Amino acid sequence: MKYKVYRHIHTNEEVFEEDWEQYALEKLGIKIEPKGKEGTYTTEQLEIMEEFTDWYFSDNWIQDEVEDDSVCDAGELEDIIYERNLERKWGIA
Repeated sequence: MKYKVYRHIHTNEEVFEEDWEQYALEKLGIKIEPKGKEGTYTTEQLEIMEEFTDWYFSDNWIQDEVEDDSVCDAGELEDIIYERNLERKWGIA
């Protein structure tokens, strides 16, 4: 199974596709309150979130795919990426 990630070119930190928006907005210190019906985001808010995300990851990040057939759930996937980041940064697992 393949998973899309953004990988930082200097630190090799990886951010999963499902976390891109939240990660970028948190790093930028931006909190967007849903303004749509029943607590949903408006179309304009979604577009702004996407633009911020694209802008944040446009510098020093590359989009990549991680392949791992043994991943069963998000928790396991996070553990695998954590171990890969340790291996890249420190040469340990």
